Amino acid sequence: MINTELRIGNYVEINNQVTKMEVGWFSSTSIRRIEITEKWLLDFGFEKIDNHRFKIKPSDFFDYYYTYSITDQTFRVYLDNEKTIICISCAFSVHELQNLFYSITKRELAIA
Repeated sequence: MINTELRIGNYVEINNQVTKMEVGWFSSTSIRRIEITEKWLLDFGFEKIDNHRFKIKPSDFFDYYYTYSITDQTFRVYLDNEKTIICISCAFSVHELQNLFYSITKRELAIA
């Protein structure tokens, strides 16, 4: 069961079905994490860079972008000149990636 790290709008598995968290579901014992896959990243608007890395640029107004690696589950922030400015290895499930993205951008990572 997962609970304290969930926010309204997070995608989770409840009773073997993928769903978005809503008010009142935080006490459910049937809530399960969803593994981050290529399909999830593409659905969230990431672009495939190579066999394991995906990139998303949250705004054309800024000169940075984010990558996520399925292989090592690493989320990185890059300047456009490809210099890493932040490397975080803590997004192992879909809702954790959503929360991390929101923490940095104050924008929801939702299915496009």
